[in-house]
Amino acid sequence: MKIRDYKRFIISLTLILLLGTGTLNLAFSLIPAHGDEIRTYTTYEVVRGDTVWDIARSHTQKDVRDLVYEISVVNNLKNFVIKPGDILRIPDNF
Repeated sequence: MKIRDYKRFIISLTLILLLGTGTLNLAFSLIPAHGDEIRTYTTYEVVRGDTVWDIARSHTQKDVRDLVYEISVVNNLKNFVIKPGDILRIPDNF
């Protein structure tokens, strides 16, 4: 095999591999991951006497602890401290 043919072979093989890798990368990036779900939120204005736990209880039929955690993460709550007038984002379909 001539050197020129060998170089042409290596360049062709490299281009084919790059195109194949790019095509696979594009195809897999278009497939949504399992955790990539669209979240919607309800806003809630805190009134006197409200706690995060009470608010969570009134917005879910499932385990309240999970919703309390989500509310604290979404709203960047430290120590679950809320005060009247605060606006909280509550995840829907929880």
